[in-house]
Amino acid sequence: MKKLLYILLIFGSISCTKRNVETVITRDCTGTYVTIGDFDYKVCNIEITDAFEDGKEVEIDYRKVNSCSDLDGTVRCDLLHKFKAYIKIKTLKQL
Repeated sequence: MKKLLYILLIFGSISCTKRNVETVITRDCTGTYVTIGDFDYKVCNIEITDAFEDGKEVEIDYRKVNSCSDLDGTVRCDLLHKFKAYIKIKTLKQL
């Protein structure tokens, strides 16, 4: 029982950790992206990035999501922008 409680406590503390990372906002006709490590992530809640210009360095706290329901069915151009996952930004601040 103690082992189970210990495992749940560790899992809970890991899942609540913040993902504050420094990144750069990138926009093109396919959407808004941030680069984390070697990968681009498509931002679902793009309104949070409206005040920041393309190429701006920012710090974000984010969570991965399965899809962008706000962007479903929206075709902006014929380009393809390869990305790893969809994310929603929880907080964003300029560096």
